[in-house]
Amino acid sequence: MEPSLIAYKFLDEGAVGPFTGFRWPVGEWVDAGGVDPCLEGIHACRLRDLPVWIGRELWEIELDGGLVEQERKVVAPRGRLTRRVGSRSPGLPQRAPRSFGMGPPRMRRNASLRRTG
Repeated sequence: MEPSLIAYKFLDEGAVGPFTGFRWPVGEWVDAGGVDPCLEGIHACRLRDLPVWIGRELWEIELDGGLVEQERKVVAPRGRLTRRVGSRSPGLPQRAPRSFGMGPPRMRRNASLRRTG
């Protein structure tokens, strides 16, 4: 059995995924079915990746399964939110990406996310 990894995940208000619209249940495992960075899997970031990803709510997440590490993110087939880590200034998430020359993220729904017990 592979060890789990504690990482971080930025979510919109109410623990909602900004790219999928998925409302994360706190403390419950979520299974994405597979790992394909940017397409499928539970995406999160390491401490060093936090400045790259910005959002309304920062959560600690436990990742499990075959982990794929990339330059600015980690992806796993399973994950569960363990706790919220503080709060951010309400206006910052909308302004910051544009100030770094990036437009709004492409919204994409991932129907493969499902709750597992």
